[in-house]
Amino acid sequence: MVNVSPARPRVLVLLPMGWCIRNYLHSGFLARLKRTMHVSVAVRFQGEPLDSMLRPVVDELHTIPDVPVTGPLLFLESAMIRAHLYRHDTQAFRSRRGIMWRNALGAPKTIPNLVFLEASGLTLSRLPPGLYAKAVAMENRLAIACYQGSGAKDLLDRARPDVVFSTVPQYHIEWPIVRLARKRQIPIATSILSWDNLAKGRFPEIFDRYYVWSDVMARDLRGVWPQVAESSIVVSGTPQFDLHVRGREPMSRADFFRRLSLEDPARPLVTYMASTTAFPVGEEVIVRDLALALRDGKVPGKPQLLVRLHPLDDGARFVGLEKLGVRVVRPWAADPRSPSWSYPTAQDMEMLWGTLAHTAVSLNFASTTTLDFSVFHKPVINVAIETAESRARRVDIPGAYAYEHYRRVLDNKAVRLVTSMDELLLAIQDYLENPTADEEGRARLVREVCARLDGHAGERIADDLSAFRQWPSVPG
Repeated sequence: MVNVSPARPRVLVLLPMGWCIRNYLHSGFLARLKRTMHVSVAVRFQGEPLDSMLRPVVDELHTIPDVPVTGPLLFLESAMIRAHLYRHDTQAFRSRRGIMWRNALGAPKTIPNLVFLEASGLTLSRLPPGLYAKAVAMENRLAIACYQGSGAKDLLDRARPDVVFSTVPQYHIEWPIVRLARKRQIPIATSILSWDNLAKGRFPEIFDRYYVWSDVMARDLRGVWPQVAESSIVVSGTPQFDLHVRGREPMSRADFFRRLSLEDPARPLVTYMASTTAFPVGEEVIVRDLALALRDGKVPGKPQLLVRLHPLDDGARFVGLEKLGVRVVRPWAADPRSPSWSYPTAQDMEMLWGTLAHTAVSLNFASTTTLDFSVFHKPVINVAIETAESRARRVDIPGAYAYEHYRRVLDNKAVRLVTSMDELLLAIQDYLENPTADEEGRARLVREVCARLDGHAGERIADDLSAFRQWPSVPG
């Protein structure tokens, strides 16, 4: 008798952004998953070098389709997102509303649409639970009718998944696949990409499984989505930091400085982790003033300044800093088809670890990179300096530090928060002289936010995803 091995269960993994490639390719998640499952991966765009990086760890490679939506569905989705945010009224939402209104005042033609969106979202948010549930059901009916016959249906037909894994549940490009999978009664799982996501968006469905960084994030998730069962939440840690703590040796300091054309490995390195171009306003002015101060010797030790761009920033606003001795680098190459699809290669990850290892003091504006450097036991300065432009546009720079997720950084006393250039220069000098200052606060922050930081979060998620047939069912 011939023994026939049972077919491996099939999983469809959605990777629509470069951060997902970082988390689920470079952490070893996909390689682990392929041991027990037939792995289909859908990415934003196919092409080299990503295809070569993925082929050894996947069975099938697909493209996530763009699915055009009808006018009524687009309106209702937008209104329901707004209603969801109004119902929870986070500091992040209030701040983003302010930015939208300030932008609209600069483009008056957009004001009627924004007024309509605000009015409809606020009205829906005040509906009693029964009527609100009917609005959600109407949205789902419109969505399914729109998606039938679309590229999302074709993708599910080709991949034939037994389970679907969403990695950016608030990103609209995933919604047609997730909703159609739910309609077909295919189990759906998701991982919360970052610590600030719960305060900023809405998910298309109640998932069968949620992977979160920590108990703190689990509580936050149920605070936003009380209908999510505790039994469906797995505290996995985050694969984002897996490779930070696996004991891999970063490139030598001499090699790192050589690759970035930095001047002298003996001089301390101050790294500014830039934000997106949208916020904070005037960040490039702060960096220029800092570069001038360092050039003029206002901080002992002749520290060098490295600016590491945000992946979605082309760096145009920092042009000219090289003349001041500043090195400006991209974290990974831009993709001309979509900035959000730019993704890191293995070499890019090596440069990230080199940056974390060889930086003496890190600076940022309310960035997740505070966690990266804290994991590496490096001091962090948070910049809350207002500029002439931010004041003219009435942008509340210090207000960003009141975001719910970021309050934990300040409450743990993990960073120095500075509101002037003089304070910034003094903080840099203090940390250069005493790099262990605030180390206890950074350690508390990492324990609270990152929880299971052992380098195996990606593998844990893969193992639990493989056991999807043992998950508790979703109520209702």
